[in-house]
Amino acid sequence: MLTGQTIVLLSAVPWSGLYARPQHLATRFASLGARVIFVEPAGSFLSPLKQRGIPKFSSMRREEPNIAVLTPPLLLPAGYGWSPINRLNQALLWRSICSAAHKLGWEADMVWTHLPGTADLPTDLPLVYDCVDDHAAFSQISYLWSCEVVKRLEHKLLQRAWRVFASSELLLSKCRQVRKDAALVGNGADMDHFAAATQGYSNIIDVSHPIVGFYGGIGTWIDLELVADAAVSRPDLNFVMIGPVDSAVKLPARAANLHFLGFVPYQALPQYLADFDVALVPFKNSEVTQSVNPLKLYEYFAAGKPVIVADIPELARWQPLVYVANTAAGLLNEIDKALKESEILTIARQKVAQENSWDAKVADILRLLGE
Repeated sequence: MLTGQTIVLLSAVPWSGLYARPQHLATRFASLGARVIFVEPAGSFLSPLKQRGIPKFSSMRREEPNIAVLTPPLLLPAGYGWSPINRLNQALLWRSICSAAHKLGWEADMVWTHLPGTADLPTDLPLVYDCVDDHAAFSQISYLWSCEVVKRLEHKLLQRAWRVFASSELLLSKCRQVRKDAALVGNGADMDHFAAATQGYSNIIDVSHPIVGFYGGIGTWIDLELVADAAVSRPDLNFVMIGPVDSAVKLPARAANLHFLGFVPYQALPQYLADFDVALVPFKNSEVTQSVNPLKLYEYFAAGKPVIVADIPELARWQPLVYVANTAAGLLNEIDKALKESEILTIARQKVAQENSWDAKVADILRLLGE
């Protein structure tokens, strides 16, 4: 179905950042014969002033024979704060995409987007909206976003899209208020990639066991105080947090057994996960996290690791394969249970991960696109 097709994939994360749903979909679309123009999120003229490493100029590179990564030009700030600015930004973005396609000798056939702002993208191509976040909720933690503008844009995108997918039950119910035909396609795991995490300790994390670990973006939605309080109470445990820390996050007072390792490339993650005795998804219970279907949960499952999650419906529904805790005392109690659990749960988690592999997810997508 995808052979010879060119898909413009507008991602909410850069190609070389945290490896997430957009990269997984792009690589699998390409493996099925599609050509993919992976469009990284566009910064604004203010972005290089606020954050180091933001590219100041547009560029394009080949990551794989069938995947070209486009870093678009810097756009006007506050596109999600004022509709006319967004329309202008989308016109500039589409011009950049068309120029990239021309240089590649490719002709776009479909747009796949994760971004509500692309409701204003000036193209008549079939457009798929893949909804993976509650964008209106995120507007509450970004001073340049207007909740009403984001809601209007997403409503317009839902009306305009040829197909609509949602990654969680709550997102699906919201999408179906506008699009009754929206379909659920949750996140998944690359079973082959995480096979290395099932072979015993790699000893890449230079602290003693037991290790209670997390990896992913460390933003304001992560309950660091909970983790820090647990670490202070139990010096016999080592808590390891892997991932970039958002500039808005204030790190708690360090305990000697609370370790922040920074960003780790996706290729190396299985080695780090292999050293976890217990894995964490320590989300705060908020409007942002209520809608999340965390990809890392399936990766933890692929490794068979015991997982402790926040009491959020999308996470707690996996009981008894997960443990649930919302307080430091509760977290420590569940860690002790997890360290003594039966191997039967390990096998059950890996079975769930296999059923939710990325290959299975893309097969679902292709079936739904063909309906």
